Amino acid sequence: MPKRRQRPLTAPQLQSLSRNRTVTPSSPLLLRKPKPIRRPPSPQLPLKVTNIIIKDDEAIIEMQPTSHKPDYTTNDKKDKIEEDDIIYPEGINDYRPYKIIARYRRAVRRLAKTERQKVDFRREPLLVGEKETETLVLGLDSLAEGHGCELTFTNDDHQFDNSIYRAACGVVDLGSIHTYARSGFSKDKVLRHVIPGEYEYTWKPALKFLKLQPSDLAPEHNFDYRESGVIEEDTRGGYPYYLPIGWYRHALRVLDKYEKDPTWIGRTNAKGEWAVAYHGTNTNAVTGIIKHGLLVSAIKRDAMRDEAIEQGGEDAASPGVYVATHCEGGAYPQYTLPFTVTVSPSKFERFSLVFQCRVKPEKFTIHKAPVTTGEAWRFVDPNCVRPYGILLKKED
Repeated sequence: MPKRRQRPLTAPQLQSLSRNRTVTPSSPLLLRKPKPIRRPPSPQLPLKVTNIIIKDDEAIIEMQPTSHKPDYTTNDKKDKIEEDDIIYPEGINDYRPYKIIARYRRAVRRLAKTERQKVDFRREPLLVGEKETETLVLGLDSLAEGHGCELTFTNDDHQFDNSIYRAACGVVDLGSIHTYARSGFSKDKVLRHVIPGEYEYTWKPALKFLKLQPSDLAPEHNFDYRESGVIEEDTRGGYPYYLPIGWYRHALRVLDKYEKDPTWIGRTNAKGEWAVAYHGTNTNAVTGIIKHGLLVSAIKRDAMRDEAIEQGGEDAASPGVYVATHCEGGAYPQYTLPFTVTVSPSKFERFSLVFQCRVKPEKFTIHKAPVTTGEAWRFVDPNCVRPYGILLKKED
């Protein structure tokens, strides 16, 4: 007599069965081991923790890059600047600017692979003036020195899109120098994963350097706004563009930094083009990252926050980045940090420095303060601000 095929159990029958007895999987299922997964070895960490300080209200993590060394500490004799490698002008007492420029010239020559030679300031004097790159370098050195940093030169490529690099090296990317102190945790690739608590996280750079690569600059796009015939007003990205008359622009190399489509930095008011604005380098904008690293409490005074919320709602409640529609009366002079260059033992010249930026349209709120001319634009997303030039002006 053939066996009757057992009918499958229904769901209620299975539930009843499970209440009355335990179903144990067969032993092969218990003994079977998963196949090992081959994973690539972990890459070498770009940072190492040098010290951790735990306090009642904060945790300080001191870090430094595993490979970076300042250009003046290299063991390579062909790169290192020794004291007898520099021939100073006669009669000068302040040697710092000459040492900085000597290191810069050595970095440029190293990039060009030219033969090593002494840096002779008697034969090749310090180049001083708004349009001179060496004056720009001295301005960046003054900015760094004023905030407890050092200017260092490198020919190495660095990643700028990850806070783990910025946290170690201070301000690395000239193209975003003023936005790091404003970004906080929310939009950062690494720090956004930190769980906030009732205390403050401080990333304290053990090596505080403002890094400058000769390739950071794009001299082919420099522009002299001091020349006669330069118009005072134009349009960019559908917004008025008030040209910085009386200034000289040192262009930053930005075309390879962002998306491949260069429309954002165009001059035709095409769709996708960004507007022009200015940002003065005051301590509120850069000290937060240069002096302290990435700091949650970097925003000391967000003057127009309440007004911004009225315009943009709660989306505008986050800390803001400010730019000005005008260089004169907007970013300058109230938000600039002048620096002095020694030309000779009896002659000194002062310069001011402002960042010229492209800003994404319709991503900001508009305010009549805290500027005296034009408007202030406030952004909650610092990625919508892209500095593309550094303006220099000689003070009378």
